[in-house]
Amino acid sequence: MYGKKRNSFRESYYDHACSMDYEKDVINIDIQENNFYWWVRVKRWWNDIFLLSYSDPRSRCYYRSSHSMRMERMRQFRYCRGAIHPFSKFRNFWECIILSVDLLSKMIFHHSTSILYGELSWKIYIIGVICEAVIISDLFISMLTGYIVKEDRSINLEIRKSMMNFCSTKLFFHFISSMPLQSIMFLNYGKNISCAICKCNMFVFTLRLVSVLRLYRLYDASDYWKRERSSFRAMYFFKFLRIAVLGLVTMLTTMKLADTIHLLVVMQSGEVDPLSYYFSVIVFKYDERFPQSNFVFWTLELARVFKSFLLFSFGLRPQIHYWDKMTSLCSFILANIFYMWNLVECHSCLSRVKYPQEQLIMNKNRIINLLRWRQLSDTFSLKVLEYHNFNMTRLTITEKQNGCYQSLPASLKKEIVISSYAKYLSRIPCFSEWPQNLIEEISILLIEDVYLENDVITEAVAAPVASEGLIIVDVGVLAVYSSLDSDVKYLIDGDYNGELSLVTDEISVVPAVVLTTSKVV
Repeated sequence: MYGKKRNSFRESYYDHACSMDYEKDVINIDIQENNFYWWVRVKRWWNDIFLLSYSDPRSRCYYRSSHSMRMERMRQFRYCRGAIHPFSKFRNFWECIILSVDLLSKMIFHHSTSILYGELSWKIYIIGVICEAVIISDLFISMLTGYIVKEDRSINLEIRKSMMNFCSTKLFFHFISSMPLQSIMFLNYGKNISCAICKCNMFVFTLRLVSVLRLYRLYDASDYWKRERSSFRAMYFFKFLRIAVLGLVTMLTTMKLADTIHLLVVMQSGEVDPLSYYFSVIVFKYDERFPQSNFVFWTLELARVFKSFLLFSFGLRPQIHYWDKMTSLCSFILANIFYMWNLVECHSCLSRVKYPQEQLIMNKNRIINLLRWRQLSDTFSLKVLEYHNFNMTRLTITEKQNGCYQSLPASLKKEIVISSYAKYLSRIPCFSEWPQNLIEEISILLIEDVYLENDVITEAVAAPVASEGLIIVDVGVLAVYSSLDSDVKYLIDGDYNGELSLVTDEISVVPAVVLTTSKVV
């Protein structure tokens, strides 16, 4: 199937060289069972976690049906086995791990470079070193992960192209934001890394300044929270959680950067302003008469962040120190940026609830009421609901009721149709040599139709009769039987049948049965 002609993928099932059953997965076909059943299960599980996942909601935006997903899994398993699919179970798990590890690494580094917190066991900082090792390993895993080609919304799984794409787009920023600062600090201080007094030097201050660049890593890793999910509430919960976490970490980093610059100024000038906020906190920390726990200083630091989000200045006394004023100004600007981001997400959430989702629910309720008023049978009612729940039907309803689509000019609607169906016509041998502009004109004439499971599109007729015309499967699975019902061929996404009707009006029609709810043109 994928032999010498790589671009023959997804051609007509009549030309398929493989013997793949449309209901079987490639790992069940290529990894045969033997006496070592447990080993077969391990091999199947191991390969499955790197292949395209059926359960990932994002895959529906790139693959129209589960059968096109099966074909993509087969292509990856047989010819790109070393690659990791961006919608695989492993990537889903790994992105969650990277996000958690990055947050933990920032917490430990924030504690290890502060002179306000008490000492921890040096073994705690070993965890920070391990976290940085995991973050660095993400660079190599990202190179092996396929990427999305935005031009045609396809997934490229060739390792060489994936590496070139990653190196040309993200490698520099990922490398800069993955610098093992905790490891460098641990190599310099060893077991004395928990000493707070030892951290007042240019070496640690430089690490603090460089740590600002690590915000990019958190921003990139937090993309895991903004992905499409099956639950509407869960999706927007994680989107708002992303804004909250990024806002909190950014504010903490800004506060720490301002305190670092303040300490550098004090070290250079040799003068301490007793009215500065940071000096007041340091005196409060090292006053031997009133020893305080770390919890007090954690609370003070969080209070600075929350007061900044409330658009107030912070401090234990009137803010007249220069660096305190600058910190308040920067915090005010950052807080407004996150507020605007939050408003944008709120608008997106309300729009999504009010328009397409509400239209689909109202349309479904009206259909149910119509079926009840007409007192139709339960069997017919289930078929109507099955039609309504079909993904392509929901898309059609949204397009017809959505004012945005209706407002598109005719030229753009024409381009949408051409982009959807011209590629199918180009794969048919009859049209392979035709000019592209003529194929585009034919694709505009195609008529869409939806058939439910077990529907019969054409019935067997021995004598030549007028044909139904060319049938192209857009989404779904059809079974085409021979004249004697002794052989069956399956048609999936992009396959076609009845091509002889293009050259003659009368042919012997063979039965075609819908196996899954399908959309044909």
